[in-house]
Amino acid sequence: MRQKMKLPLTLLSILLIAGVVASAWKMSVTSMALQANSIELKCDISCHESKIRTPQAELSFKAGQDQLSQIAIEVTVFKNGFANGTLARLTGISREGKFVVVRPDNQSNVSGLERLLVGGIEISEATGLVTVVIEGLEPGLKYYWRLQSLDLATALSNTAVCQAPACPFDQVEEQVPRIR
Repeated sequence: MRQKMKLPLTLLSILLIAGVVASAWKMSVTSMALQANSIELKCDISCHESKIRTPQAELSFKAGQDQLSQIAIEVTVFKNGFANGTLARLTGISREGKFVVVRPDNQSNVSGLERLLVGGIEISEATGLVTVVIEGLEPGLKYYWRLQSLDLATALSNTAVCQAPACPFDQVEEQVPRIR
């Protein structure tokens, strides 16, 4: 009877070891590409060219297109917002992605984070430069941005800080003279 049990246990051990090795290999490949604080994140602020009074942030960093689904963008309007959990998070970078506001239970709505949305994504295959345009910023607020691993255990980038401008509307409506 011992001989009958030995073969299945050996096969089970081999399968278990193979699964652990495959999982570790997948994690090491991902971690080689996405290591803690290895990505330089830049933030540029501007006013939208066609949407009046709309400030936008352009976040740029280098990553492969296959890595975008493994990255979360986090943003807060508080200096210690990442530490106390008051932030908005976009999980997996895509054009259809939605920011989800995360806040402590005792905190009400957070101004500046509620209306954020992805306005566009550009990826340069030649340079690996990814540019993500974020709209819905509150004029005058400072935004703190970072890239995070999907498991939320590792900050992948530095924290980029930029302040949303107040975007004026310069056009004057044409005055039509009234005839009395």
